[in-house]
Amino acid sequence: MKLSSFALFLGLCATGLSLFGEVRVLTLRQALDLALAQNPDLLLARLDQQKARYQVTVTHDPFAPKVFAGSGAAWSTGFPNSIEGSAPSIVTVRTQMAIFNRPQSYLVAQANEDARGAGVEVARRQEEVIFRVASLYLDAEQAARSLDAARRQSDNLKRVRELMAQRVAEGRELAIESKKANLAVLRAAQHVDNLSVDLMTAESSLAMALGFGADDRARVAAEERSALVVPVSEEASIEKALEGSTELKRLESNMQSKMLEIKSYRAERLPKVNLVAQYSLFAKYNYQDYFAKFQYNNAQVGASIEIPLLVGRAGQAQSLQA
Repeated sequence: MKLSSFALFLGLCATGLSLFGEVRVLTLRQALDLALAQNPDLLLARLDQQKARYQVTVTHDPFAPKVFAGSGAAWSTGFPNSIEGSAPSIVTVRTQMAIFNRPQSYLVAQANEDARGAGVEVARRQEEVIFRVASLYLDAEQAARSLDAARRQSDNLKRVRELMAQRVAEGRELAIESKKANLAVLRAAQHVDNLSVDLMTAESSLAMALGFGADDRARVAAEERSALVVPVSEEASIEKALEGSTELKRLESNMQSKMLEIKSYRAERLPKVNLVAQYSLFAKYNYQDYFAKFQYNNAQVGASIEIPLLVGRAGQAQSLQA
């Protein structure tokens, strides 16, 4: 009686959970394609790759010319002093960009390497997702086959119970044999219910890995698959694994990125050259009383050179940290 109640409880739980969500029947190829398209971990890795690409643009920004326009018009009394470093003017246009900045150049190279490493990380995540989804798919397939076998065994035991009950009624078997047959049927039913829960869990786990909702289930479709291609030898397998290992490529990318970061810190002692250019349209009333010659249009183009003389020990410490 206890076994029957427990089996009924498991059956009700499985039936109740199956009422919610959607059941999707998929082949292995369809499951892998869906995983590559919408697996949450893989989507996060692709967002990190996109973020790394944008970081290249941010790091390269000092080498891109930027132009600012504005007005420094002001009323002056006495000598026309400068306002925020510029003389009073009607219109001012200025630009500035880095021409030679070795630390920033290394940071740009590091950002490019990080972007490449993010691409390698996406490939590594793809391999992990494919392996995980394939494993979950095969687990669900095995659970479905085990459940079918258990159901066939349960049907056979039910027929044996009927036959045994008939033989007991005819007096050809003892009554204890009928009880044994009934117990075997109850045990088989409990095993079927346990396997049903295992199958539901496997299908739910597969659905989660495919990016479906928490209440959805991914069911295995019956199909014929070709046999796997076995490598020629163990040495060939090892060589191929080393050549295509995304983990090794990611480690190499991280090391290269750190080396570029170290070079950027050590390059802080090198001079920096920036392009500077400015145009100003002056108002005559600000200058006619103080200068012998007045000119409306004024422009300057040149280079700003910065030579570090004493940079401190922060760069060396950051290099050692990296």
